[in-house]
Amino acid sequence: MSANYTVDLLEELDSISKIHTLHRPDIDGIMHEFSKRIVIPLKIERISAWLFNAEKSAMISIGEYDTRTTDFQKNSSLPYASYRKYIDHLHENKILISSNVLTDPRLDELVVPYSIPNGVISLMDIPLRMHGELIGVLCFEKTGNTERVFTDKDQFFALSISNVFSSVLEARKRRILQIKLDKELEQRELLLKELKHRIKNNLSVVSSLIRLQSERSKDTFHKELFLDCNNRVESISSIYDLIYKTDNIQVVNFQHYISAIIEKTKDYFQTQFSFIDVDYTLPNFQIDFDVAVPIALIINEVVTNSYKHAFIEKEKGEIRITAVLNGTELTIMVHDDGIGFSQLPVNDSLGMSIVDGLVSQIGGNYSYTGEDGSTFKMCVSIVE
Repeated sequence: MSANYTVDLLEELDSISKIHTLHRPDIDGIMHEFSKRIVIPLKIERISAWLFNAEKSAMISIGEYDTRTTDFQKNSSLPYASYRKYIDHLHENKILISSNVLTDPRLDELVVPYSIPNGVISLMDIPLRMHGELIGVLCFEKTGNTERVFTDKDQFFALSISNVFSSVLEARKRRILQIKLDKELEQRELLLKELKHRIKNNLSVVSSLIRLQSERSKDTFHKELFLDCNNRVESISSIYDLIYKTDNIQVVNFQHYISAIIEKTKDYFQTQFSFIDVDYTLPNFQIDFDVAVPIALIINEVVTNSYKHAFIEKEKGEIRITAVLNGTELTIMVHDDGIGFSQLPVNDSLGMSIVDGLVSQIGGNYSYTGEDGSTFKMCVSIVE
C-alpha cells in the first residue's frame, strides 16, 4: 500500500506539472483543476490558495475547493491584523503542519473564524514565495474528527505542488505584464503615428501658405525664395507620409523615401529644366527616422543647387545620385556634368549653410568640388 501510494503521488506530481495553464484566461479554472487533482492522492477534503493583496494588509483566497460539496469559492479574506501570528509563522517557516488545529497554539487565531466553520481538523500549509518574497499560502486540509499525520512523502508532494503553483503564478504575472506592456506600446505607436499624421497635415497647410505667398511676390528673387522654402517643407512632409503608411514609425525605408524626395524635386523643376536627366541608384535598407530627414534635406539642397546653377546656357545635362552602404558606413554622391562652380560663391549660399548644419547634425562629413562639373560626397555612420 505504501509503495503504490508513493508511485501515485509521483505520477500525479508529474501529471500536474504538465498542465498547460499559461494561456488560460482565468485563474478559477486553473485552481479548480489543480484542486481536484491534488485532494485525491493526498486523501484530504479541502484545498485552498491565498495571496496577499497589494497593500499586504490581508490574504485573499483565489480558490477554496471542498470535496464534500464540490463547492468552489474565492475572495474570502484573512486580515493581517486578525491573523498576525499565523501569517508570521508563514514568513518564518518552509512548511506549517498541524495534526490538530483545534489544540495547536500556533493556530488559535484560526479556530473560531475558520477551522470550526469549515470542519478542519488537520492542515499542511505551504508558504508561496516569488523571488524569495512571501506572496501567499497553499493550504491542504483534512476535515472531520480523525486527525491526520502528514508523512514526509506527503510533505514532499505538497512542497513540489506549491513550487509548480508558484511557477504558474509567476509565469502568469510575467505574461500579464507583457500583455499590458504590449498594449501600452501599441497605443504609443498609434499615438505617435497619429501625431506624425497631424504634423504632415500641418506641413501641408504651411506649404500651401508659402505657395500662396510666393504668388503674391512682386519680383522673381522673392518668388524663388518662397518656392525654395516650400520645396524644403515638402521634403520633410514626405517622410511623414511614408511613416503613416507603414507599421514601424521609428524607421523608414531608405530607398523608398529618398526616391520619393528625388522624384518630387524632379517634378518641381521639370517644366523649366526638362532637358536635364536625373538618375539614381539607392540601396534598400531601413534607416532611423531622425537620420533619414537630414539626409533627404541634404540631397534636396544639393540637387536643387545643381538644377539652378550647373546648366546655365547648356542644352543637355545629367544629375546622378548614388548611395552605397558598406557595413555601417553610408556614402552618398551627387554629381552633375554642368559648368561647375569654381567661379560661383556656392559656399556662401543659404543652401550650403543648411547642408553644413544638417551634415553636422548627423555626425557626417562632406566635400563639394566643382572643377569638372560638380560632385558632392558625404559619409555618415548609420547606427543599426
